[in-house]
Amino acid sequence: MADAAKAAAPVLVVGTYERTLCGFEMDGAGSLKPIFHAPAHLGPIKAVAAAGKFMVSGGNDEEIRIFNIKRRVEVGALMR
Repeated sequence: MADAAKAAAPVLVVGTYERTLCGFEMDGAGSLKPIFHAPAHLGPIKAVAAAGKFMVSGGNDEEIRIFNIKRRVEVGALMR
């Protein structure tokens, strides 16, 4: 039961000008708990989107990176 409640917790993902992706888990009280912090691009991150278990990010380095949020690993990249 605890695993099901944890899996349903909303995740907030933020891309920074310092080239990192930061993920936070939101609890029922509205507080944020850091769950990951990773260097993701060679330049500032301009866009982040997530759906289901996948997240993508795009930055000034002209790459789109694809991540698996549940496993917290990068699964691929698209380059210009």
